[in-house]
Amino acid sequence: NLSRVIESVDRALALEPNSAKAYLLKGIASLEKGELSEAKDSLLCVTALNGRSSEAYKYLGILFYIKGDLGQSLKALEKALEIDANCKDSMVIKAVLEGLSRDDKAQGSIRGWFSNLLSSPREFPIELERHVEKNFVRELYELEGVDLARRDLPTKGNAKTSDFSFFERNQQLTDSLRRDLIDLAEKAIGTKVYFEDSWFTILRGGGYVTKHHHLSPLAKIPGLDVIGERQFALVYYLDIGDQGGDEPGFLEFYDPSYKLLPSEGKVVIFPAARYHSVKYNGVRDRVMVGVNFWST
Repeated sequence: NLSRVIESVDRALALEPNSAKAYLLKGIASLEKGELSEAKDSLLCVTALNGRSSEAYKYLGILFYIKGDLGQSLKALEKALEIDANCKDSMVIKAVLEGLSRDDKAQGSIRGWFSNLLSSPREFPIELERHVEKNFVRELYELEGVDLARRDLPTKGNAKTSDFSFFERNQQLTDSLRRDLIDLAEKAIGTKVYFEDSWFTILRGGGYVTKHHHLSPLAKIPGLDVIGERQFALVYYLDIGDQGGDEPGFLEFYDPSYKLLPSEGKVVIFPAARYHSVKYNGVRDRVMVGVNFWST
Protein backbone atom coordinates (compact mmCIF):
# COMPACT_ATOMS: atom_id res chain seq x y z
CA ASN A 1 0.00 0.00 0.00
CA LEU A 2 2.19 2.81 -1.30
CA SER A 3 -0.15 5.60 -0.20
CA ARG A 4 -0.01 4.37 3.40
CA VAL A 5 3.79 4.13 3.16
CA ILE A 6 4.00 7.77 2.11
CA GLU A 7 1.57 8.87 4.85
CA SER A 8 3.66 7.08 7.48
CA VAL A 9 6.91 8.54 6.16
CA ASP A 10 5.42 12.05 6.20
CA ARG A 11 4.57 11.57 9.89
CA ALA A 12 8.14 10.40 10.52
CA LEU A 13 9.53 13.45 8.73
CA ALA A 14 7.38 15.74 10.85
CA LEU A 15 9.22 14.31 13.87
CA GLU A 16 12.65 14.08 12.23
CA PRO A 17 12.86 16.51 9.27
CA ASN A 18 16.46 15.63 8.39
CA SER A 19 16.02 11.86 8.03
CA ALA A 20 17.70 10.81 4.79
CA LYS A 21 16.33 7.27 5.24
CA ALA A 22 12.77 8.56 5.41
CA TYR A 23 13.19 10.71 2.30
CA LEU A 24 14.68 7.72 0.45
CA LEU A 25 11.70 5.54 1.32
CA LYS A 26 9.30 8.29 0.26
CA GLY A 27 11.18 8.75 -3.01
CA ILE A 28 11.04 5.04 -3.83
CA ALA A 29 7.33 4.77 -2.94
CA SER A 30 6.50 7.87 -5.01
CA LEU A 31 8.47 6.48 -7.95
CA GLU A 32 6.60 3.18 -7.76
CA LYS A 33 3.31 5.15 -7.71
CA GLY A 34 4.38 7.04 -10.82
CA GLU A 35 4.53 10.38 -8.99
CA LEU A 36 7.76 11.60 -10.58
CA SER A 37 7.83 15.16 -9.25
CA GLU A 38 7.39 14.03 -5.64
CA ALA A 39 9.94 11.25 -6.15
CA LYS A 40 12.53 13.67 -7.55
CA ASP A 41 12.08 16.14 -4.66
CA SER A 42 12.47 13.38 -2.06
CA LEU A 43 15.51 11.78 -3.72
CA LEU A 44 17.26 15.14 -4.10
CA CYS A 45 16.64 15.71 -0.38
CA VAL A 46 18.47 12.45 0.27
CA THR A 47 21.51 13.53 -1.76
CA ALA A 48 21.53 16.90 0.04
CA LEU A 49 21.46 15.20 3.44
CA ASN A 50 23.69 12.27 2.50
CA GLY A 51 25.80 12.68 -0.61
CA ARG A 52 27.04 9.08 -0.28
CA SER A 53 23.66 7.38 -0.76
CA SER A 54 24.13 4.97 -3.65
CA GLU A 55 20.44 4.03 -3.45
CA ALA A 56 19.33 7.63 -3.97
CA TYR A 57 21.46 8.02 -7.10
CA LYS A 58 20.27 4.64 -8.40
CA TYR A 59 16.63 5.69 -8.16
CA LEU A 60 17.44 9.12 -9.60
CA GLY A 61 18.94 7.28 -12.55
CA ILE A 62 15.68 5.38 -12.98
CA LEU A 63 13.64 8.58 -12.61
CA PHE A 64 15.66 10.50 -15.22
CA TYR A 65 15.29 7.60 -17.68
CA ILE A 66 11.50 7.57 -17.19
CA LYS A 67 11.44 11.34 -17.78
CA GLY A 68 13.32 10.80 -21.05
CA ASP A 69 16.72 12.18 -20.02
CA LEU A 70 19.07 9.30 -20.79
CA GLY A 71 22.22 11.39 -20.29
CA GLN A 72 21.26 12.45 -16.76
CA SER A 73 20.15 8.90 -16.03
CA LEU A 74 23.56 7.46 -16.91
CA LYS A 75 25.35 10.17 -14.91
CA ALA A 76 23.28 9.34 -11.81
CA LEU A 77 23.95 5.62 -12.23
CA GLU A 78 27.68 6.27 -12.62
CA LYS A 79 27.56 8.21 -9.35
CA ALA A 80 25.72 5.33 -7.67
CA LEU A 81 28.45 2.91 -8.81
CA GLU A 82 31.19 5.32 -7.79
CA ILE A 83 29.78 5.13 -4.26
CA ASP A 84 29.00 1.41 -4.31
CA ALA A 85 30.79 -0.47 -7.09
CA ASN A 86 29.01 -3.72 -6.14
CA CYS A 87 25.41 -2.49 -6.54
CA LYS A 88 23.98 -5.08 -8.95
CA ASP A 89 20.82 -3.08 -9.70
CA SER A 90 22.82 -0.06 -10.81
CA MET A 91 25.10 -2.25 -12.94
CA VAL A 92 22.11 -3.88 -14.65
CA ILE A 93 20.21 -0.67 -15.35
CA LYS A 94 23.33 1.09 -16.62
CA ALA A 95 24.21 -1.83 -18.92
CA VAL A 96 20.69 -1.97 -20.37
CA LEU A 97 20.40 1.79 -20.86
CA GLU A 98 23.84 2.01 -22.47
CA GLY A 99 22.67 -0.66 -24.88
CA LEU A 100 19.66 1.50 -25.76
CA SER A 101 21.82 4.57 -26.25
CA ARG A 102 24.14 2.65 -28.60
CA ASP A 103 21.38 1.42 -30.84
CA ASP A 104 17.82 2.70 -30.70
CA LYS A 105 16.84 0.20 -33.38
CA ALA A 106 17.73 -2.68 -31.06
CA GLN A 107 15.06 -1.52 -28.60
CA GLY A 108 12.33 -1.87 -31.17
CA SER A 109 13.52 -5.24 -32.42
CA ILE A 110 13.81 -6.65 -28.89
CA ARG A 111 10.35 -5.35 -27.93
CA GLY A 112 8.76 -7.00 -30.95
CA TRP A 113 10.72 -10.22 -30.51
CA PHE A 114 9.82 -10.36 -26.83
CA SER A 115 6.09 -9.87 -27.51
CA ASN A 116 6.10 -12.59 -30.14
CA LEU A 117 7.97 -14.94 -27.84
CA LEU A 118 5.38 -14.54 -25.06
CA SER A 119 2.38 -14.94 -27.36
CA SER A 120 3.58 -17.93 -29.38
CA PRO A 121 4.26 -21.26 -27.63
CA ARG A 122 5.87 -22.52 -30.85
CA GLU A 123 8.69 -20.00 -30.47
CA PHE A 124 9.04 -20.57 -26.76
CA PRO A 125 11.36 -21.54 -25.15
CA ILE A 126 14.72 -21.32 -26.93
CA GLU A 127 16.47 -24.70 -26.69
CA LEU A 128 20.23 -25.04 -27.25
CA GLU A 129 22.96 -27.57 -26.44
CA ARG A 130 26.31 -27.56 -24.64
CA HIS A 131 28.50 -30.54 -23.76
CA VAL A 132 28.74 -31.54 -20.09
CA GLU A 133 32.05 -32.01 -18.28
CA LYS A 134 31.58 -34.82 -15.74
CA ASN A 135 34.39 -33.47 -13.55
CA PHE A 136 32.49 -30.20 -13.25
CA VAL A 137 29.40 -32.03 -11.98
CA ARG A 138 31.45 -33.89 -9.37
CA GLU A 139 33.00 -30.65 -8.14
CA LEU A 140 29.55 -29.09 -7.66
CA TYR A 141 28.83 -31.64 -4.94
CA GLU A 142 31.78 -30.28 -2.95
CA LEU A 143 30.34 -26.75 -2.86
CA GLU A 144 28.20 -25.40 -0.05
CA GLY A 145 24.51 -24.80 -0.49
CA VAL A 146 22.23 -22.39 1.36
CA ASP A 147 20.00 -23.42 4.26
CA LEU A 148 16.63 -23.86 2.56
CA ALA A 149 14.84 -23.80 5.92
CA ARG A 150 16.07 -20.25 6.51
CA ARG A 151 15.55 -18.89 2.99
CA ASP A 152 12.28 -18.20 1.20
CA LEU A 153 13.35 -19.68 -2.13
CA PRO A 154 11.30 -21.47 -4.82
CA THR A 155 13.50 -24.58 -4.38
CA LYS A 156 11.95 -26.83 -1.71
CA GLY A 157 12.03 -30.34 -0.29
CA ASN A 158 14.89 -32.76 -0.86
CA ALA A 159 17.20 -30.38 -2.69
CA LYS A 160 20.41 -28.37 -2.52
CA THR A 161 20.95 -24.95 -4.06
CA SER A 162 23.62 -22.25 -3.90
CA ASP A 163 23.24 -18.54 -3.36
CA PHE A 164 22.89 -16.28 -6.41
CA SER A 165 26.61 -15.54 -6.78
CA PHE A 166 27.68 -18.97 -8.03
CA PHE A 167 29.86 -17.68 -10.90
CA GLU A 168 31.44 -14.89 -8.83
CA ARG A 169 32.29 -17.13 -5.87
CA ASN A 170 33.74 -19.95 -7.99
CA GLN A 171 35.41 -18.15 -10.89
CA GLN A 172 38.16 -20.69 -11.51
CA LEU A 173 35.64 -23.52 -11.72
CA THR A 174 32.98 -21.66 -13.72
CA ASP A 175 34.95 -19.37 -16.07
CA SER A 176 34.73 -21.61 -19.15
CA LEU A 177 31.05 -22.38 -18.52
CA ARG A 178 30.19 -18.71 -18.06
CA ARG A 179 31.92 -17.72 -21.31
CA ASP A 180 30.15 -20.50 -23.25
CA LEU A 181 26.72 -19.61 -21.86
CA ILE A 182 27.23 -15.91 -22.64
CA ASP A 183 28.16 -16.85 -26.20
CA LEU A 184 25.06 -19.06 -26.57
CA ALA A 185 22.79 -16.41 -25.07
CA GLU A 186 24.15 -13.61 -27.27
CA LYS A 187 23.69 -15.67 -30.43
CA ALA A 188 20.16 -16.65 -29.39
CA ILE A 189 18.98 -13.17 -28.33
CA GLY A 190 20.92 -11.22 -30.96
CA THR A 191 22.44 -8.65 -28.57
CA LYS A 192 25.18 -8.42 -26.00
CA VAL A 193 24.03 -9.80 -22.65
CA TYR A 194 24.71 -8.97 -19.01
CA PHE A 195 24.76 -11.94 -16.60
CA GLU A 196 23.70 -11.09 -13.06
CA ASP A 197 22.40 -13.87 -10.77
CA SER A 198 23.82 -17.40 -11.11
CA TRP A 199 23.28 -20.55 -9.04
CA PHE A 200 23.34 -24.33 -9.13
CA THR A 201 20.56 -26.64 -7.95
CA ILE A 202 20.58 -30.36 -7.19
CA LEU A 203 17.09 -31.92 -7.00
CA ARG A 204 16.85 -35.28 -5.28
CA GLY A 205 13.76 -37.50 -5.09
CA GLY A 206 11.00 -35.34 -3.64
CA GLY A 207 12.72 -32.08 -4.50
CA TYR A 208 10.66 -29.47 -6.29
CA VAL A 209 10.57 -25.86 -7.43
CA THR A 210 7.39 -23.91 -6.74
CA LYS A 211 5.62 -21.80 -9.38
CA HIS A 212 7.56 -18.54 -9.74
CA HIS A 213 9.10 -16.10 -12.20
CA HIS A 214 12.50 -14.39 -12.39
CA LEU A 215 11.36 -10.84 -13.14
CA SER A 216 13.29 -8.14 -11.28
CA PRO A 217 11.33 -6.00 -8.77
CA LEU A 218 12.62 -3.01 -10.76
CA ALA A 219 10.27 -3.97 -13.60
CA LYS A 220 7.20 -3.01 -11.52
CA ILE A 221 8.21 0.67 -11.56
CA PRO A 222 5.90 2.46 -14.05
CA GLY A 223 7.91 3.49 -17.10
CA LEU A 224 10.76 1.04 -16.49
CA ASP A 225 9.18 -1.73 -18.56
CA VAL A 226 12.35 -1.89 -20.66
CA ILE A 227 14.00 -3.75 -17.77
CA GLY A 228 11.36 -6.49 -17.81
CA GLU A 229 11.33 -6.69 -21.60
CA ARG A 230 15.06 -7.33 -21.70
CA GLN A 231 15.31 -9.80 -18.80
CA PHE A 232 15.67 -13.53 -19.39
CA ALA A 233 16.34 -16.72 -17.46
CA LEU A 234 18.62 -19.56 -18.56
CA VAL A 235 18.74 -23.16 -17.33
CA TYR A 236 21.56 -25.58 -18.18
CA TYR A 237 21.04 -29.27 -17.40
CA LEU A 238 24.18 -31.17 -16.42
CA ASP A 239 22.48 -34.39 -15.24
CA ILE A 240 18.80 -35.11 -15.82
CA GLY A 241 18.57 -37.94 -13.27
CA ASP A 242 15.73 -40.46 -13.79
CA GLN A 243 12.77 -39.76 -16.07
CA GLY A 244 10.81 -42.99 -15.77
CA GLY A 245 8.66 -42.15 -12.74
CA ASP A 246 5.45 -40.19 -12.27
CA GLU A 247 7.37 -36.94 -11.63
CA PRO A 248 10.29 -37.01 -14.11
CA GLY A 249 11.14 -33.33 -13.66
CA PHE A 250 9.27 -31.48 -16.40
CA LEU A 251 10.10 -27.79 -16.67
CA GLU A 252 6.46 -26.68 -16.70
CA PHE A 253 5.49 -23.24 -18.01
CA TYR A 254 2.19 -21.42 -17.53
CA ASP A 255 0.01 -19.06 -19.62
CA PRO A 256 0.22 -20.71 -22.07
CA SER A 257 0.83 -24.14 -20.60
CA TYR A 258 3.89 -25.93 -21.94
CA LYS A 259 5.98 -28.81 -20.57
CA LEU A 260 9.60 -29.51 -21.43
CA LEU A 261 11.40 -32.71 -20.43
CA PRO A 262 15.10 -31.81 -20.44
CA SER A 263 17.98 -33.85 -21.79
CA GLU A 264 21.61 -33.82 -20.68
CA GLY A 265 23.45 -30.76 -21.97
CA LYS A 266 20.29 -28.86 -22.88
CA VAL A 267 20.29 -25.08 -22.39
CA VAL A 268 16.86 -23.45 -22.11
CA ILE A 269 16.29 -19.68 -22.38
CA PHE A 270 12.95 -18.00 -21.61
CA PRO A 271 11.60 -14.56 -20.66
CA ALA A 272 12.04 -13.84 -16.96
CA ALA A 273 8.36 -12.91 -16.66
CA ARG A 274 7.28 -16.44 -17.56
CA TYR A 275 5.96 -18.45 -14.58
CA HIS A 276 7.32 -21.99 -14.28
CA SER A 277 7.75 -24.87 -11.83
CA VAL A 278 9.42 -28.30 -11.48
CA LYS A 279 8.53 -31.51 -9.62
CA TYR A 280 11.09 -34.31 -9.45
CA ASN A 281 10.90 -37.75 -7.87
CA GLY A 282 13.70 -39.75 -9.47
CA VAL A 283 16.24 -41.99 -7.77
CA ARG A 284 19.30 -40.24 -9.25
CA ASP A 285 19.96 -36.54 -8.75
CA ARG A 286 18.89 -33.84 -11.21
CA VAL A 287 21.71 -31.24 -11.53
CA MET A 288 21.39 -27.86 -13.22
CA VAL A 289 22.88 -24.35 -13.36
CA GLY A 290 20.68 -21.26 -13.63
CA VAL A 291 21.33 -17.67 -14.71
CA ASN A 292 19.34 -14.44 -14.81
CA PHE A 293 20.51 -12.10 -17.57
CA TRP A 294 19.59 -8.99 -19.52
CA SER A 295 19.94 -8.23 -23.21
CA THR A 296 21.94 -5.03 -23.61
